[in-house]
Amino acid sequence: MSSWFRVPSAGAVVGAICALTLVSAGCGGDSTPELVSVADSCKPEHQGDRVIVEGFLRLPEKLELSDAAVIEFYSLMGGDGDSVPIRLEIGDGPNQLRDLPSTYTASSLRVGVENDDRTVSIIDRVRVTADSTAEDGTCLLTDPVIERTDNSTT
Repeated sequence: MSSWFRVPSAGAVVGAICALTLVSAGCGGDSTPELVSVADSCKPEHQGDRVIVEGFLRLPEKLELSDAAVIEFYSLMGGDGDSVPIRLEIGDGPNQLRDLPSTYTASSLRVGVENDDRTVSIIDRVRVTADSTAEDGTCLLTDPVIERTDNSTT
């Protein structure tokens, strides 16, 4: 009785082991988000990863509105400390920037949060879990999940 059996090459075995390792490790970008400082959120080692930052949302002086807007995220209240841009969709749902009047001030900011019917403003400390991305050579946080922290007031 004869049977046909082909011994795989060493390269094929190594490739299969690497593929299984990637699948079991969550394929890189699907890993658990890491809590980082606002200053560190744009470092090269975090590009393409999901990060968690804590701080305050703030409207920039000039804002281009479409179905999304890029606003600022600061480590300290009042637009102080380190900052990183964050892209938010505009709408009435969680993690979305509420519509703004044509002439707005910093206090016009209202953003829906995850698992809460209320909104946050510039005085509320929030936790943002988002993708650290580079677009046109500029780092920004995208696809955010915004949550209240214990010291949020509104």
